[in-house]
Amino acid sequence: MAHSYREHNGPKEPDDSRPCDELAALRRLRDIVGWLGQDPAVTMDIRGGVVGAFTATSNAILQPVVLDGAGVRAEGSHLAIEVRVWPEPWLAWVDSPRRRATWLNRGVGLGAIQRPIEDDSDAPLLTACFELNDGLRWEREGAALLRLFASAGADWMLSRTASPVFARSTAGLRQWHKAIKQLPVHWFGTWTLLKRVPGHVVVRLADYDLADEAEVHIELNRPHPRLGSGLRYTLALARHHSERERLAVWCDWLNERETQLAIGTSHIGAWHIAANGRLTYTAFIPSLIGEVLPNLPRDLLCGSAARARAAMQALSGRLPL
Repeated sequence: MAHSYREHNGPKEPDDSRPCDELAALRRLRDIVGWLGQDPAVTMDIRGGVVGAFTATSNAILQPVVLDGAGVRAEGSHLAIEVRVWPEPWLAWVDSPRRRATWLNRGVGLGAIQRPIEDDSDAPLLTACFELNDGLRWEREGAALLRLFASAGADWMLSRTASPVFARSTAGLRQWHKAIKQLPVHWFGTWTLLKRVPGHVVVRLADYDLADEAEVHIELNRPHPRLGSGLRYTLALARHHSERERLAVWCDWLNERETQLAIGTSHIGAWHIAANGRLTYTAFIPSLIGEVLPNLPRDLLCGSAARARAAMQALSGRLPL
């Protein structure tokens, strides 16, 4: 479960009397506040340890949290920064699990439209949860993705023009093409490449309990209709479920669960129901991020086993929400 720090007075340099995990979370959020403050389109407000980042289209709230671990990480607690975006105008019409699972979260790209289980808000929110020890180098690189989400989190939801929200970055795509070309066929018993062509790789998870249970695609040749060019990440669970009427609720449950428990990889996409009826996790990262996260294809693959295993265990009833 996530433990927030709403009672503190902003992400200032904390004193040494606070717990070590709280010190680290607040320091990281303080750094991100500094980066966001350099954007003239973003207005910042800091109250009670929570940071507000306001733009013309959305209100984003960032707060440091310490997540209880799940699975092999169950013994510890893990730092994260949760971001919730309230789009303007309010999207109350998305308050349907089936709409979210079969339409909105299938194509939203970055983040998940969720109704937090313990939240009394009037409408679902666009949510992401960034684990600070998930393999991304947060001191310099990983925070770029968090800043993008906080500053432009609702722009692609409200865009009604034919032009993508983000400009194409040829340099970023070139970095990712290179990273895909250099992926090893096997990675420490975690995954095995099934297919590799320019800009597209298909991976089977190879952990002993995941054989034939999930498949991962990373594609650079399928632009997002609103985000533009970038990297499309898809993790599809292989099992078909007979209780199809419950799949939409399960998607909501899995998305919320990823903000409550640390599974070893950041929650930057959304669980949804794919066209073939399978439970699928999809994220789309704009190409401009490729310049600061050149190894993102490998990092996403390395986190796939943890996400697939956590989802399967949760659906089997072995892990509580």
